[in-house]
Amino acid sequence: MKTMTLRDEVAQLVFIPFSGASPNTRSRAYLKFLRLVQTTKVGGLILINVSNGHLTAKAEPYALASFLNRMQRLAPVPLLVGGDFERGASMRVDATTVFPNAMAFGATGDPELSRYEGLVTAREARALGIHWVYFPVADVNNNPDNPIINIRSYGENPKDVAAHVTAFIEGAHSDAKNLVLTTAKHFPGHGDTATDSHMNLATIPADRDRLDRLELVPFRAAIAAGVDSIMTAHIAVPALAPPNLPATLSPAILTDLLRKQLGFHGLVITDALDMGGVAKGFSTGEACVRAIEAGADTLLMPTDPDEAIRAVTAAVLSGHLSRTRIQESVVKILSAKERLGLDRKRLVDTEAIPMPRSVPSKSPIARSRWSAIRTGCCRSKLRIRPVTWSCRRAVIPPRVWCSRRKSANGHKRRSSRWTPRFRARTSTTLCGTCRRRAARTLWRPSLRSRPIAGPSG
Repeated sequence: MKTMTLRDEVAQLVFIPFSGASPNTRSRAYLKFLRLVQTTKVGGLILINVSNGHLTAKAEPYALASFLNRMQRLAPVPLLVGGDFERGASMRVDATTVFPNAMAFGATGDPELSRYEGLVTAREARALGIHWVYFPVADVNNNPDNPIINIRSYGENPKDVAAHVTAFIEGAHSDAKNLVLTTAKHFPGHGDTATDSHMNLATIPADRDRLDRLELVPFRAAIAAGVDSIMTAHIAVPALAPPNLPATLSPAILTDLLRKQLGFHGLVITDALDMGGVAKGFSTGEACVRAIEAGADTLLMPTDPDEAIRAVTAAVLSGHLSRTRIQESVVKILSAKERLGLDRKRLVDTEAIPMPRSVPSKSPIARSRWSAIRTGCCRSKLRIRPVTWSCRRAVIPPRVWCSRRKSANGHKRRSSRWTPRFRARTSTTLCGTCRRRAARTLWRPSLRSRPIAGPSG
């Protein structure tokens, strides 16, 4: 760190997106990565999916690991690579263990299942070259109109959410040979909103007492469990900060509440800075400067990484930010890289990619874990409390998983990719027969709606 210039230090705070594909070495995309990694010296990468019309392309394991190895060889300082593995690695990478959304785990009432997911996710992530898992979601889904958290949350009971959050963190930390960084998100709680922060600034209308009793409970549990980082939310909290200021840019929320009152001393990472909740109200440079001033340590996916680095560097040179403040965050990032062993081994063994790096899906232990989740179709054995959702003039029953070959009601299972466009509280799928029955009787207006693509933040 003694040899780093101010610009190098600022660049370590910036994380840029990549899709996991291996672009041609003469392509514009590759040359851009080459410049940002080798010359600009960014601190890390975040794996995202690319949408091609109606389809979302996931990374292929071998291509992903090969690309990361190439970038790691080019980087003067080892890269810290992260990804939103909310359904395990399968959310972003093909041919990995497929897990359901968090709400399915919450419906079982068994945190041991979340602990097992954490273990498998950590092993597969490290096998692919991913070190930072942006999970678990610590939001309490107490608003049925929430368009973005929804089934990504473990549920609406803060104590149950806290139990699963704790279990996932402990599971991800349980294998010392495959250690990953975990992330509780989205602070101070994104559950009670009716706005998608990818599009616009959302608002939490709760007072401080309600925040302490509900939204902050899982985050306290995550901190007690030793979570490595906390991701901020692009939401306004009038009870804590000005009504039009996102929590990501608020010193009252990130420093006073998170650091001082909750006692969190780990990494604070922003949600993606290209999201509408921030990008529509602030320029790239201003958002990055204000995020660091508020207490953030990393700048995730700024719209223009070069502009972000220039703006933060200029803020330090002008005295608006101190270099000591920048160095505090750089030390945390470099310490995390050292704790993960990237100073000793930054490359992954691509020859081991085809081999199972976690418990095989057909083993007895895997089947026992899944048996509590993938049970019958419309007669689920999970004993989920009946919840209904309004869709125009209809009332939709909860969805549940089909079994592998035949469901509990005898219908053959159809495609598990079918996802109706309504707000549900279980991460599950109807068989073909029950789907058509629901469409005829309850859900006729929206039978051909498009599948919902998974969120990126």
